[in-house]
Amino acid sequence: MENGLLYHSDQVLGQKVEQLCLPRNRIGEICHLAHDTYHQGIKRTNERIRFNFYWDGMSKTIKNYVNQCHECQLKATAVVKDRYLFR
Repeated sequence: MENGLLYHSDQVLGQKVEQLCLPRNRIGEICHLAHDTYHQGIKRTNERIRFNFYWDGMSKTIKNYVNQCHECQLKATAVVKDRYLFR
């Protein structure tokens, strides 16, 4: 606790950081700000958020947010899987 705020100590990309523990009602806003500005992937969005913030289930929340981003879905290349089986 510092100035009435709860912090979490962690290491991100080899650096020690003090992350502000977010209340549930602020998580969506942080995901929006971190991802929608640059529309980077899950890994970079996760790193960007983890430098400053913490909440339980962060990785899963960020993954879901990025995967549901409409703009990213429109820009994504289609993945085609060949169904031909070698015998």
